[in-house]
Amino acid sequence: MKYVELSDTPHELSNFDKSGHTCVVIDILRATTTIQAALAAGALSVWACGELETALKLKRDQPDLVLAGERGGIRPKGFDLGNSPLEFIPKLVSGQTVVLTTTNGTRALAACFGAKRVLTGCYLNAGAILKLLVIEGGPCFLACAGHEGTASAEDRLFAGFLASELDSLGFQIGEKARIAAEEWMANLTLPLEDRLFGCPHGQALCQLGFASDVRFAAQWDTSVRVPQFTLAAGQNIWVGI
Repeated sequence: MKYVELSDTPHELSNFDKSGHTCVVIDILRATTTIQAALAAGALSVWACGELETALKLKRDQPDLVLAGERGGIRPKGFDLGNSPLEFIPKLVSGQTVVLTTTNGTRALAACFGAKRVLTGCYLNAGAILKLLVIEGGPCFLACAGHEGTASAEDRLFAGFLASELDSLGFQIGEKARIAAEEWMANLTLPLEDRLFGCPHGQALCQLGFASDVRFAAQWDTSVRVPQFTLAAGQNIWVGI
């Protein structure tokens, strides 16, 4: 069934029956953009976990892991890297396994439990994600990470782009996905970078000194890779390759 719907937060997504669905997790600023950057830089895989304690325990048990993430946008004490995609360079992550924990994005992955397939999307792999969803042709949730339990404009923009394209290709679009598609279409003449800088979270990242991350996230189709995540057996860890 060619059906697409949108959820604004992990809590909202957890209330849906996701069996038989593909979930595309969207956290433009910055987790899904950072995951894309890590794998492009040669990371073997990304292990995503929702809690700091889980990530720190993994690092204690396996010191060779690269520990990355943020709370409140800032790298936690004892972490190797933050959540800036620009930190993930081959010298630091090539051939390594990255453990990532973030305020919103990794929790959105956890909310996908029960889905047939879990992918991560951003503008860097927009074309590849769209192509894959068209090939699959099945029901899909656009799983926005949101920001601390509320909807985030930058995630809805990307979800709206996907919904708009899929609508034009004959998919049935749910009410929330259609509204997001209309939001995306409303300002197509405005450069994507400007749209992201205009979002509240984009502005917050600028105040923290991460304006370059917003510019990085606004790049289109720099990768054909679509990260796919599976839940590690018996553990609250999502493994993406």
